Parts: sequence; C-alpha cells; structure tokens
Amino acid sequence: MEDKPVRICVPVCERNLTAMKQAAVRASQIGDLVELRLDYLETDELRKSRPDITELLTELRETIVTFRPAEEGGRQPLERADRIVFWLFGKPKNAEFFDIEAELAVELAADEFSSQYIDWSRVICSYHDFVGVPADLSQVYERIAGTPARILKIAVLADDVTDCIPIFRLLEQARKEGREMIAIAMGMPDSLNSAKIALTDSASSIRTLSVSSSSR
Repeated sequence: MEDKPVRICVPVCERNLTAMKQAAVRASQIGDLVELRLDYLETDELRKSRPDITELLTELRETIVTFRPAEEGGRQPLERADRIVFWLFGKPKNAEFFDIEAELAVELAADEFSSQYIDWSRVICSYHDFVGVPADLSQVYERIAGTPARILKIAVLADDVTDCIPIFRLLEQARKEGREMIAIAMGMPDSLNSAKIALTDSASSIRTLSVSSSSR
C-alpha cells in the first residue's frame, strides 16, 4: 500500500456540550482529525445533546467518535448494555470513524443481528493495555484482525525502547497483510514516541495533540 502523509488527531474531552463545541472548533483549526470523546460528557448531557452533536460533526473536518468505559481509559464507568445500544442505535451517524473497544467489536462482529448496524469500513477496533506489553500480543492482534474493522489499533504501556519492538513487528505484519493499523506506545518520552503515537500503517500516519480546556 502507498504511504500517505502524517495526519494530526486532536482528542476533545469535555464534560458539557458547550465546552466540547468550543474545544472542537479549536481542534479543527490545529489538526486534520478531531476525536470527540463522548464518554467524557455527563450522561444526561449526552442524552439531551445528540441532535447538537450530529450538527457539530457536520461543521468539523474528519472526525472520530469514541465512547470508552473507564477500564478502557474512559472517564466514567459504562455498562456493557449501554455501550451496545450506543454503537448500534445511538451513535451519531455522520462521523467519519467510530473507535470501538476490541472486546466489544469482536462481540458485535460475531453477532449477525448486531453486525448489520455497524459500518465496519468506518470502524477503528481498539485494544488497550495500561499495565504493559502483554505476553500474548500476537494473539491480541489476530483477534482484532479477525473483525471486519477497517483500522486496527493497539495501545500498550511501554517502559523502554525494547517494549516497542513487538509493536513494530505487528506494524510490519499488518503492512504485509494489507491491514490499516495504529500502534501506540504510551508512557514513552516524546523524543522516542512523539505525541505518544507510533507510526501507523502504510495507509496513513496519525499523531495526537491535546487541546487545553477551561472546563477541566
């Protein structure tokens, strides 16, 4: 696959829609993609703001929608049933990409009823390990690669440069298999892992920046 230029992704993490709109506008002026972390919105705020979120997405350049539970790095606990309902019926349909956690994506992909409500060509299947690099990382890759998700994403905590070696091996495997992949080594010094994001697949390279917020 042909290499493409690096793109900047800016996550927006706000607890109310007004602040999210303001931060998203700033983010769109800085980056190429804007990630709306809807798991940061208070529950009532998310419920009542869905039409406004859809409108906001139309005003932004490329967007990623994330709805992540606390155990996956989200702001608050989210019930599995609520996450399923969100991704099947409640998600804003006009986002370019949907970032779905690996365990849930695998489950949705295996269920014929659920899978018909997911546009897999717009899904980022994400795996996170906030403790370290798991010994079964290759099996993790095979599991998420078994989904029809367009993009695979693996984020692990790296203590030193050697922890990145298996990540780069997976990137090379993904290239050979023609899969788009994002690999993240969290915790690395910026000099070794700029903006905490490693180079992705040959389809595109993505790095992240943060947007300051007066609400946090």
